[in-house]
Amino acid sequence: KVLNKAEYFSNAIPILNIAISYNPSAANYIELGKSYEAIGEYLNAENAWANMPVPITIFLAGNGLIAV
Repeated sequence: KVLNKAEYFSNAIPILNIAISYNPSAANYIELGKSYEAIGEYLNAENAWANMPVPITIFLAGNGLIAV
């Protein structure tokens, strides 16, 4: 995220890919997509966002928990 804020988008991409290999969080995929988008690689940006894990919402329903 720091590299993106400093607008070092091309430098951020390989680092974010390494970060994703250790921690495939939605935040890392979002930053990767932003990096690709900033350098005009829109297809790669879309792919990064499409691979982002979807958070699981859990709520109480009756006598049990339901994951959505």
